Amino acid sequence: MQARIYQTSPSPTQSGTGIKKWTLDFPYTQQKIDQTMGWTSSTDTMPQVKIYFDTKEDAIEFAQHNGWHTEIIMQNNQHRLHKKSYTENFID
Repeated sequence: MQARIYQTSPSPTQSGTGIKKWTLDFPYTQQKIDQTMGWTSSTDTMPQVKIYFDTKEDAIEFAQHNGWHTEIIMQNNQHRLHKKSYTENFID
């Protein structure tokens, strides 16, 4: 079974750096489209599971313990906050 490990991004509606946890989840593999209503359904319930970890190493260890193959997704577009005072808005 294939599992994905990635770091969650902070909420866009909140200011600050946010809490970034590592998430282990499973991608959708078998989906069926209902012909009558057009709804998507599946018999596989694993994509509904999301497990959060404090570190990437904990997530990898948990996946290896359960025999899951992992794909680690690294995000390189980290947003950095530059602290400045209110008076710096008026200084050229």
